[in-house]
Amino acid sequence: MKKIAIMGAGGFGTALALVLARNRHDITLWDIDKNLIKHWQKIGKSDRYPFLANHKFPKNLKLSLEPKLNSKNYDFVIISSSMSGIAGTLERLNYSNHSTLVLIQKGMLPDLTTPTDVARKVYPKARVIQFTGAGFAKDLADKAPAGMIVVHHPRNKSVAYDFAKLFSGSNIWPTCSSDVFGVNIHNALRTIASFEQGFVYGYFERMMHRKPPVSTIAITFSAIGQEAKLLARELGASKEIHRIGSKVFRIIEADLKLCESDSSRNFALGHFMGKKFSLEESRKKVTEGVSECITNVSSIYSAVHKKMPKKMIAEQFPYLAAAKSLIDGGDIDIEMKKILAHHENFVT
Repeated sequence: MKKIAIMGAGGFGTALALVLARNRHDITLWDIDKNLIKHWQKIGKSDRYPFLANHKFPKNLKLSLEPKLNSKNYDFVIISSSMSGIAGTLERLNYSNHSTLVLIQKGMLPDLTTPTDVARKVYPKARVIQFTGAGFAKDLADKAPAGMIVVHHPRNKSVAYDFAKLFSGSNIWPTCSSDVFGVNIHNALRTIASFEQGFVYGYFERMMHRKPPVSTIAITFSAIGQEAKLLARELGASKEIHRIGSKVFRIIEADLKLCESDSSRNFALGHFMGKKFSLEESRKKVTEGVSECITNVSSIYSAVHKKMPKKMIAEQFPYLAAAKSLIDGGDIDIEMKKILAHHENFVT
């Protein structure tokens, strides 16, 4: 049994707390909203999201009202925040080298800054690993099997494997990878791919006044997945990420498929934009948190633009070019005409 603190009681953080508590670990769940924590202490569960309301907190899951946590009391401290909220959450932790920081964020900030990069700016000597993969919070809470990746620097291999062992016998199936940059690139690209799948689906739904044909979705979604892999290679992901026989590849493929519906906020955002809603209108319609793709589109596009001109990006990566245009206020019909022309003229 390990002692684990989870800082951030959103959907994923709370679902992860439930999984680990069910696996007999000693869990402390912390959130900046103390009124919310007090409310949960009274009712014995989270009612922040409907999918959590039926899950009572086990006795070994404690809720913390402390203004700051002391990391020396825990083997692992999981930072469950938005990408932009990592630093602020870490500043509410009294950190000692006894514990390992675990980050669950997906995405990259400008200049391809990873979650690990952000954490190490706050605590340069900290042991940092990431926990990511193909699992929605609702599925984890409902005990559905899910594949996840423990991402680590080579020097943190042993502690990464120790973290993976926490889930032995649970509904989470973890594997380890030392390609920190490659996995983070794919995480960012997955959110973008989901957004792209959404606006393609929404566009055809609007144009055809019905659900798009399966054949149309199959070829366009396949092209989006292919483009994500090509972008990852262009930006420096390792062979480990692309090795078809690896478990990491399997989980990355699963993560791409996971977000092919409105159950993903990024897909839902694109879906509304494909129906001709503006970015701001679409953001208001998407519930339960932020859509990570907005920042990731700009970050990835900027990184690719350093390697090639805009015209070449549009030719080689038409879906990324369309995503960037839509984020910047472009017209979905114009962008989809470019994408369809690319499909019609595609030769290798």
